[in-house]
Amino acid sequence: MNTIAWLMLICAALLIRGVSKGRVVELPTDLRDMLLGALTGDMEAVKEAAGRTGDGLQAATASGEVAGTASATASGEVAGTGSSKGVALLREAQRIGNGRPYIWGATFANGGGGDCSGLVWRAMKNLGYYSGARFTTYTFPVAARSFATVVTDPQPGDIAVWQKGGVNGHMGVVSGPGRFYSALSKRSGVKDAPISSISGRLSYYRLR
Repeated sequence: MNTIAWLMLICAALLIRGVSKGRVVELPTDLRDMLLGALTGDMEAVKEAAGRTGDGLQAATASGEVAGTASATASGEVAGTGSSKGVALLREAQRIGNGRPYIWGATFANGGGGDCSGLVWRAMKNLGYYSGARFTTYTFPVAARSFATVVTDPQPGDIAVWQKGGVNGHMGVVSGPGRFYSALSKRSGVKDAPISSISGRLSYYRLR
């Protein structure tokens, strides 16, 4: 069976499931995420998109924020004061991003690389902070309503999100004063960088 035939079968199966699971409106998003996962070899992302029900934005239940203090390191791993959940998010993002390549649309599954939203999504999923659909910079603000609060005093572990209009944007995890950790681009890779290096409307989200 050729590629086009396979894609048609996938689309048909997704349409049938969308009707039965109440996701007809979200069908374009589900289809996009499945195709991105298939094209990048991220079968976990394909499985996650195929298994969505309802509005796909269900978050894992979590306890309230607990204040904690972390000291800075030479690598900028953690600096200043942040919530314990935020510091854990930063460390997990650094762990899974270390040495991995930037791959647009991927989510750092099975030792592979991923993009900026894929990094944050994977870290949150690994920690059990979020169990909903794979978000992007465009869909994150809606998804975040169930697990984060917008703040204006960024601390390590807060999620920085840039909106540039349409579906374009960027995101990462604040790592210290004026810095964040992110899957930057294919050329720059996954690393710590100045927040000032990214343009666009910037918002900060703190896990609660």
